[in-house]
Amino acid sequence: MSDDILVSEDKTVLAPIEIPGMKITFQSPIGPQGKMIGFDVAADALIPLGALNERLDVIAKAVRRQDAFEQLRLDQQSLRANRKLLEKARKARAEAQAALEARLEVVRASTPRRREVEAVQAAPANINAVAQHDQRILEIEGQIAGCEERIPFWKAILLGREPLDLELDPANDREAAE
Repeated sequence: MSDDILVSEDKTVLAPIEIPGMKITFQSPIGPQGKMIGFDVAADALIPLGALNERLDVIAKAVRRQDAFEQLRLDQQSLRANRKLLEKARKARAEAQAALEARLEVVRASTPRRREVEAVQAAPANINAVAQHDQRILEIEGQIAGCEERIPFWKAILLGREPLDLELDPANDREAAE
């Protein structure tokens, strides 16, 4: 017997059938930390394009789901951390504002003439401190808003629903054109 022919236990002769095929390797990064995921798929070389696209769509959906899992976890952690930072930034801003107002009161109290009191301005350092706190608060609020916007997107993917892609929404195209 040749090496190519196999005989099963029930004495059935099994001959290998050669089907021209191809191996498709699909790799993609998931999450921002450089993790990778890869799939190897075997397909008949004569597979119709529609059937091949369906197979690749299944793989792409699996990749999107794994990426959503990573991204959701990171956005949830970022949201919690930024909410804590926002609370601290607001307290620091309130302290800077109080220091600014206290400085103005001291200067006003030590200046006997009304015109001079009206001309009193806060020290630039105090004004800059409050402005820097305001800027930091805006940055943190922007990060929180971004996380709150992305989290439902990731959850939809994990639940197997295709979320609305804002770039493919015809209403957004009309708004951008106007």
